[in-house]
Amino acid sequence: VNVYGASKLAGEYFAAYCPRHFIFRVAGLFGTAGCRAKGGKNFVEAMLKLGGEKKELQVTSDVVSSPTYTADAALKIREILSAGKPGLYHVANSGECSWSDFAREIFIQSCLDVKVIPVERGPVENGVRRPMYSALGTVKSDPMRHWKEALKAYLVERDSCNRI
Repeated sequence: VNVYGASKLAGEYFAAYCPRHFIFRVAGLFGTAGCRAKGGKNFVEAMLKLGGEKKELQVTSDVVSSPTYTADAALKIREILSAGKPGLYHVANSGECSWSDFAREIFIQSCLDVKVIPVERGPVENGVRRPMYSALGTVKSDPMRHWKEALKAYLVERDSCNRI
């Protein structure tokens, strides 16, 4: 739906010409290292920060994805590479949710009393057109654990990292 998506697709087409290609699609990543492009943050960290400052948050309800813990994605990618079967793979924690549902679960698991107000943003947000549905299903490998379990593990790891 945008230049970024078109360039990703073009890259996949070119990679597919290599006889032993591996393409890994991921979605909604969160992990302890954070995203350099986002100042070391991810959606979970952004929600926890905002949840510590506000008692109500408006969060997009009409965009659906597959929240994926980077530690789980790394293990799955290693498993697939070790099996040596080239191809295109979806690597995402099981299940899907809207960003507002994800935020609500973050606050529940973190014991933060924050009201999440679902807001429909539509396909264009801040002048950028985004896909409304980007959840990934696993077909070629065993499914990964549910995103709620992955979130719980992330929050435990995050807390242990912050104590050091």
